[in-house]
Amino acid sequence: TAERVDGGLVTRLAADLEGQRSALSLLQLVGATLWRSGEEQLALATYESLGGVAGILAQHGEERLGLWDGGELHAARELLLGLCDADGPLEAVDREALLDAVEPRLDQPRAAVSRHLEALIDGRLVCAFADAGGGGERLALSHPGLLEAWPRLARWFADERERATLRAEVKIAAELWRRRGESDSELW
Repeated sequence: TAERVDGGLVTRLAADLEGQRSALSLLQLVGATLWRSGEEQLALATYESLGGVAGILAQHGEERLGLWDGGELHAARELLLGLCDADGPLEAVDREALLDAVEPRLDQPRAAVSRHLEALIDGRLVCAFADAGGGGERLALSHPGLLEAWPRLARWFADERERATLRAEVKIAAELWRRRGESDSELW
């Protein structure tokens, strides 16, 4: 009944979900999470204490990935990071391009990688949508705040940025070594 939902919560949810591609799915997840909190009223204070949409989604993601084994976690990491660049979450990534990029890094057939991706979509961590230009299916993290709210994903992202920085530095050092005549005395 209406008495069981804090009016401030409704206003806040409307604002937090406005413009989100997966708004209805996220609303269902938030509602179910708040309902399970056991309080008599679905309250704004509870919603805020859980970190809002991104916090609830991060907790949900941790619960989902807690059921996965090492190979599945590695696939999840690669797929989720494939939806980001050095600056953070990307607006949209082509599904086939993501699979093409991730598959070589995993010791799994494409069908298995696709199943892991579907599990992330079913788990509401990734949203899938049609390309407005009539192209193939596009993908994105389900919420832009997920990268900051989910410690595991934030750690994976930071580790990947650090590796990318190191790769860039090694590439620069290799190029300088080549320009200087490839002297053994300049090797590390």
